[in-house]
Amino acid sequence: MNKNVPERLSNEWGNQNLSREQLLYAAGDTYASLVIFKTLSKLDIQPLSNLLLPLTPVLLYNTIVVAQGHLSPDLNAREHDGISISRTRTLVNIMEVLVPAAIVTTHQQKSFGARPFQVVYLRSHLRSFQELPVTLETNPLPPTSQHDTISPDHEPPSQTDDGVDDTDNSESFANLIFNPPDQPEMPASHNQAEEAEVDAGSAALCDKILGEGPMEWDNIMHSHVLKDPFHVFNMFYISWHHGLRKEFAWVLRDAIFVDDKEDRARINAWGATQSLKRDFHQLQQTSLAWVQKCCKSPPNILYPLVANVFQIYGPLKDSVTGAPLFTADNWRITKNILDLIYHGFLSDLPGIPLYTVIGTDKKAGGLPIYCCAHGTNYTEGGVHTHLRSHLLSSDASIQHVRARLLDFVVRHNLLVS
Repeated sequence: MNKNVPERLSNEWGNQNLSREQLLYAAGDTYASLVIFKTLSKLDIQPLSNLLLPLTPVLLYNTIVVAQGHLSPDLNAREHDGISISRTRTLVNIMEVLVPAAIVTTHQQKSFGARPFQVVYLRSHLRSFQELPVTLETNPLPPTSQHDTISPDHEPPSQTDDGVDDTDNSESFANLIFNPPDQPEMPASHNQAEEAEVDAGSAALCDKILGEGPMEWDNIMHSHVLKDPFHVFNMFYISWHHGLRKEFAWVLRDAIFVDDKEDRARINAWGATQSLKRDFHQLQQTSLAWVQKCCKSPPNILYPLVANVFQIYGPLKDSVTGAPLFTADNWRITKNILDLIYHGFLSDLPGIPLYTVIGTDKKAGGLPIYCCAHGTNYTEGGVHTHLRSHLLSSDASIQHVRARLLDFVVRHNLLVS
């Protein structure tokens, strides 16, 4: 379904008479849920039997399904990666990662690299399943007009402002800020950007929408509620077919997550003492999760860095399609992102430490290990995690759900006060 429509977050759902667009959106949303349910019902998911068979397809759970793979052919091994294999653990070959950066506690938060790879996993968190057939039978809603077709299993092909077919079934744009398995290192120099042509119309739109930027800075703290940086990345709808999509994600990542100077100096110093000398940039390419420490920059530093990335990459044409990276909608989104930066919603709050040293890495010369409280999962987990178990999964009226929500709020506030 196309979720990039005004109806998604409209304030007009309480109107007595809904518009044709609202009715289509609601009908498509409901029908999509039904098709998903019917598709999932075809899966034959069972707990692992006591007799393990090599190459049995399995799903890996960690509250949710995080990966897919099969039992290793070497099931008789006594240990792997220095971890003992017991009655409660087994060896699994990971073929597909569904939740990037999910933590496997048995391996002490190790980065595994490109697929396929092997992990030691708890048997209680594994489920055998029968794989789905390649093609699925679906019955899309009948088209309401020549141009309106809702399909249950993919988003209809949309056209950008340049008339380019932009069907995007790829991973979310935010996931691209991590180096993908098939391209583990970011290029040392952005040759693609240097060689790409500039679209004159898109460049003119950039100048019109972004302008010259603010002359004075807003130093007022408007709110202690910050924008999650990963939500910023998902505000973009970049064409999957554009050759600069990944490079733009990496460059924007480095502009938003500005590394702390002291942390950078310590990592550089440690890297220089190793037999294979590597500086901060080289370590960032190979071990991003390890070196990604902090984002401690005020808005007057972030604004020009991020604006410069938008101005350089936005008008660049794809070498195949000739379409610019940014559509008109994307340029309007960049204006909203820069407004967030201007008002301090992407910068750490002054005087409030969001990074706490929780230990040191003895294998890396005693470098500090941080716990970061800047993110949706950390700050909202105390409420949303417990809220799900407090609500019924189905067959509940609006009044009943509202009563449970009010009860949860009262109980939560009493417990945390």
